[in-house]
Amino acid sequence: MMPTVPVTTACGAEHVPALWDRFRQQGDESSFLGLYNLYLDDLFHYGMSLCKDRDLVKDLIQELFLQLWERHMHLGVAPNVRAYLLGAFRSHLLQHLRRNRRFTRLRSALQLPNMTEGPALDLWLEEETQRRRRTNLAMAMDQLSERQREAVHLRFYAGLACDEIAQVMQMEVQSTYNLLHRGLQALRGQLAYALVVILALVN
Repeated sequence: MMPTVPVTTACGAEHVPALWDRFRQQGDESSFLGLYNLYLDDLFHYGMSLCKDRDLVKDLIQELFLQLWERHMHLGVAPNVRAYLLGAFRSHLLQHLRRNRRFTRLRSALQLPNMTEGPALDLWLEEETQRRRRTNLAMAMDQLSERQREAVHLRFYAGLACDEIAQVMQMEVQSTYNLLHRGLQALRGQLAYALVVILALVN
């Protein structure tokens, strides 16, 4: 039975290697819960970039950690625990989608900065600007291939380095660089095109 998960985070990232080793070698509950709390948000946001079903993503995160708990004695050393968990969750989620024929297009979960407070008119203008930016970004991201969108999400939302993205997506590091480069080039082109269209409509 998996331990009950508390709400608060129990540790910082600097203690992760020790937590992972205590969990996999000793079945230490506090270490297990610390890892869960530390990476829950990362896994949820990454899952939402692959599948827009919030309840499904939450359920699959629970399933993943239940599986880890049940086979902790068989887990190996993980030099990068975050990348390992993201990769394991990616495989678990995609296997579920394939099994249930519930494929979804990958979408970006990139977040733009929050609006600043101000007078009603300034706030409305800021809201409208942010809305247009989000719309343009979403439209541009939709033009990328699924793997390009996933790589962009991992790089700029999850903050992974290229070698970590390669681990998660099961690619060669150089192929990851190439994928990101092509994706960013296409994204710049799409955003530039959207800007031209907006200016033409305004004028």
